[in-house]
Amino acid sequence: MNLIKVIKQLFQKPLSGIVNYILKMFNVFIIYRIGSAIGDQLCMSAVVRLINEQYPFKIVVISSYPEIFYNNPRIWKIVGVRGRGLYLSKILRLLSGAQLENFLFNNNELSYADYMRVYGHNLHLVQAHSMHFKHNIDFTEILNEIHFSKDEINTYQQKFKLTSSFSLINPVGKDSYTPNKNWGFENFQHLVKFSNNINWIQVGLPKDKELLGVIDCYNRTTLRELFYLTSQAKFVLAEEGLLNHISSAFKTKSYVVHSGFSQVSLSHYKNTVLISNHSACEFAPCWRLEECGVKNKPCIFGITPDTVLETITEDKR
Repeated sequence: MNLIKVIKQLFQKPLSGIVNYILKMFNVFIIYRIGSAIGDQLCMSAVVRLINEQYPFKIVVISSYPEIFYNNPRIWKIVGVRGRGLYLSKILRLLSGAQLENFLFNNNELSYADYMRVYGHNLHLVQAHSMHFKHNIDFTEILNEIHFSKDEINTYQQKFKLTSSFSLINPVGKDSYTPNKNWGFENFQHLVKFSNNINWIQVGLPKDKELLGVIDCYNRTTLRELFYLTSQAKFVLAEEGLLNHISSAFKTKSYVVHSGFSQVSLSHYKNTVLISNHSACEFAPCWRLEECGVKNKPCIFGITPDTVLETITEDKR
């Protein structure tokens, strides 16, 4: 740790300058994100698209989830990172510059939550994690990208044998960052119970509780297979998170039960239908990482299953 500090103080700027000069000389741009946030890493694909359209760079992506970027014609090289990649992440941060950027919010004065609470009212997640880039990016159209090979499609068609229309549902949201986005498993179950004309497929993690009245796929798909199912779904329903970001890549209609934790712009795409109740809480968007102290959490629990089902039903007409 002390050695890294010494290197940073004495050699960071010269080393970063040399590395970025060489990358520019060879017309290479490296974008990276290391860690467990799959949705955030998927959103790198939107920046890859924008950079590819606006600059003549050969793009290298470094990611903990390299499979997100398979078959992407905009990418020159993909580098997968195993494990937590702590040392590699530290080295890359030391060398960061105009041609080597970390797709992660960067502000020397405010934390991500504090900045978004005060200044981020109209920001999308893609912008929030790349607005510090040295190269200017036009964010007029934000769209994630996922690409399949012909062999992949054939394999998935054989495995899933989808003969009728279906919709995806993920009733368990990620709560490791904050518990204040969770709508509740019981609300999803109530909605499924009274949505007789919808053929639901549940997706998610192996530890997730299983809904009644759905087809269970939440412990039977790889990440790439989840991408394929999303591409074929009539629509998806989930809390704000990964499934919504995946849907953007295929323009699959995405119904998002959105709490007052973050601003609605953060996860809004052209295919997104946000179901929110921000007006019920004066603190929304609050960006509270700890458990919310507002009684009954009206920003999220004020959204009823009937409201969500009505939104879906009316939208289908």
